[in-house]
Amino acid sequence: MAQFFRRHLAKILLAAGLLLLLLAALRPTPLLVDSETVDIGAVARTIEEEGKTRVAARFLLSAPLAAEARRISHAPGDPVAAGETVAVLDALAAPVLDAREIAAARARVEGAAAALEAAERERQALATGAKLAAEELRRSRQLADSGLISASELDGAVAEAERSAALERSAAHRVRVARYELEVARTAPMVMWAGFVPADESLLEWTRRPADRVRTKVEAYQDYLERLPGFKERFVPMNIDEWAYARLAPCLKQALSYAWALHEMFRHSDVIKMAAYTFATSLIDWNMADAAYNVPGLLFKLYRERFGTLPVEVTGNAPQPAPRYPVGGDQPKVNAGSATYPLDVAAALTADRRALTVAVVNATESAQEMAIGFQGVDLRGHGTMWCLTGPSPEAANALGEEPQVGVTETALDAVPTRLTVAPLSVTLYEFPIA
Repeated sequence: MAQFFRRHLAKILLAAGLLLLLLAALRPTPLLVDSETVDIGAVARTIEEEGKTRVAARFLLSAPLAAEARRISHAPGDPVAAGETVAVLDALAAPVLDAREIAAARARVEGAAAALEAAERERQALATGAKLAAEELRRSRQLADSGLISASELDGAVAEAERSAALERSAAHRVRVARYELEVARTAPMVMWAGFVPADESLLEWTRRPADRVRTKVEAYQDYLERLPGFKERFVPMNIDEWAYARLAPCLKQALSYAWALHEMFRHSDVIKMAAYTFATSLIDWNMADAAYNVPGLLFKLYRERFGTLPVEVTGNAPQPAPRYPVGGDQPKVNAGSATYPLDVAAALTADRRALTVAVVNATESAQEMAIGFQGVDLRGHGTMWCLTGPSPEAANALGEEPQVGVTETALDAVPTRLTVAPLSVTLYEFPIA
């Protein structure tokens, strides 16, 4: 046995070592743990992180105008009572008037005015197109009812009418936008400080100025009748001495204004018995060899030869509005003109009472339509029309040059029930009485 151990000692030791290694490998590894005595108490934990704070109630103080604020005496977080002054504002100092800035501001006003005029012209053109498309649709529907056109052609006419109407509405919106932009340009500080007075007086309102002055004088006369009893006992007529649109070259818009003023005088011919136009020689253009009527001269000639002398009452349902920019002192209580806005209409019988004459002033740059009817008179079924007009408000007639303004005569084969009055025109109608 002893000899056996000596002979196999190395193998026995190796086997024992391997067994020990195997036991060591299979032995579980102990876990490290914290141990503490369990007790009842409060638990506190501290967390350190970045964060943001938010104000629970925020108030914004503002002023309705630009100004400089004086130093504020309150500190952040100070309590403020109701009604307590928080800040004091001082007006801004006026800037230095720079010629370049003033010129630029005025140029912006002129540009905005030109844009408004262009938008208005575009609207008028599209309105004409929309009217034509609507009329074409009406005819197409009649043809479709008769079976002369197909349904697709009628659909095309409907689509074109709707498209034209939409374009007209869009153009009207552009006109409003252009008008707002003009107002903005006119209220610019540099424009106001430079002494520019914003005014957008229309041609129609400019034309009506002299008539408003005539109406004011008539109302003053009526006031005198109440204040001075002697006027009622002894009639004293009114004479308007020296009337005219001064400092203006003879042109079409001047003639439109004179026609309106004459109409206002005719409407009150029970009071006004005479009106002396300033310088009758200003109604002609002349040189050492020739002479001719200018535009206002043609107007006076037209009324003298064609308009009646016995005024006839004219009524309507569209009163004249008050002027936006009244000129002069007192303004009439009733605005001058017939109740046919934007047209002005006057009527009169001829001296022999054999014909009725009607005069219409259109002081706008677009054609105007008006329904017309006659009461208390039996008219024959025909008449004559004279129209004084020209291409622009400033159109004039100069001696030796082609006239820009003329009078055309047209025969009427029936008494109309609706009038289409040309733009920038004075139109006279004569209807024989049966």
